[in-house]
Amino acid sequence: MRSWTVTSSPPAVARKLPFAGFHAFLLGLATGKTRLLARNATSRSQLIRITAAGLALGVPGAVFSAAASQGPLDERWQSLGLDGGMLTAPALSAAYASALLLLLRSSWGERTERLLTPAGRLALTNYLTQSVVMTVVATAYGLSLYGRTGAATVVVLACLVYVVQLAVSAAWLRRFRQGPTEWLLRALIRARLPGGRARS
Repeated sequence: MRSWTVTSSPPAVARKLPFAGFHAFLLGLATGKTRLLARNATSRSQLIRITAAGLALGVPGAVFSAAASQGPLDERWQSLGLDGGMLTAPALSAAYASALLLLLRSSWGERTERLLTPAGRLALTNYLTQSVVMTVVATAYGLSLYGRTGAATVVVLACLVYVVQLAVSAAWLRRFRQGPTEWLLRALIRARLPGGRARS
């Protein structure tokens, strides 16, 4: 098992956190302001170019980051690999988002969008639920399966969790306008309790 003392110590992680998120925040802000990835706001050719450029920048960075953290590169490369992965991750995210928009504009895209929309509207609730489920499955607080299952098992479990969340999200939104944590977050932001029920 490889040593993680170079990059995973709390001080090292704390020093990197501001840089890890700030450039991604700025890119996200610029993307939102220009509506670059908004539906019907960007042409097909532009999305293809964004996808190609994002993959060209992001994939090498992700590969280098993985090689530095997991091998075959030795521990001296871990810190540089982490930095490289952080810097190129937004490019890879842009490629994923552009590719997804291209898929949604295809003949089956609208059906797929209708299927995924409920889970997207409960994004925070689903994120927290996934965290709780995987914590129970992986850590000593639950089944303690971390490191004891293969990658295929993890992928199957993740897919099962997401399928269940798709069904639960759709059922929830038939009765309520928003998810429970989305409701709570909006209440905290507005300093009041918004209406949650969609139907009496």
